[in-house]
Amino acid sequence: SLKKGIKNGPAKRFYPDGSLYSVVYFRNGIRADTSRSYYNNGKVFRETPYRGGKVDGIQRKYYKDGSLWAEIPHEKGMRKTGLKEVTKTGWPVTYYPEIVIKIIDQRSKNGIIKLRMSLSNQGKRVRFYKGHLENGVFNEANCKSIFTENGTGNLQFITEKESPGIRNISIIAIYTTPLLDKKILQKDITIPFPHLKLINMGR
Repeated sequence: SLKKGIKNGPAKRFYPDGSLYSVVYFRNGIRADTSRSYYNNGKVFRETPYRGGKVDGIQRKYYKDGSLWAEIPHEKGMRKTGLKEVTKTGWPVTYYPEIVIKIIDQRSKNGIIKLRMSLSNQGKRVRFYKGHLENGVFNEANCKSIFTENGTGNLQFITEKESPGIRNISIIAIYTTPLLDKKILQKDITIPFPHLKLINMGR
């Protein structure tokens, strides 16, 4: 409903055949409570909890038969670690890849030290970032995106004696799983070279 142009209560959308597609709740124009979207067979596809207009809590996805697909933790609109997935046959997903980082010393050739990152399963559907998780929360605004192509990202450094140096690096990976959810991975690494200065977040 609308009161002075401000949404309050449920807002519904429907499939062309008239069956319910989604219900979103508003309080004083801000999304609140738990919204739901549905398959055209009437089963719930997704439940998303809102607080203060932002996704906050455990978002849940379901298969068409009503069984659980995934539980996706959020905090204040941001994804956080703790993804749980279940296959269509009912088995919990227990294996996820790890971040693999290779240090390539090219100082004798061009003065560059390169960090090359990939996933242990050679997965291509991944995006790498330089930054830290904040209590398990991925705050993209506080991270720097690393150019990622074909599942590989690179950071490039030079040695600069006047620089205080970068020794400890935290890498975050956002991996799209085979069940099409986003898994947050993190790996910390100490680079065994002094006085490093980051010069490139790309290729």
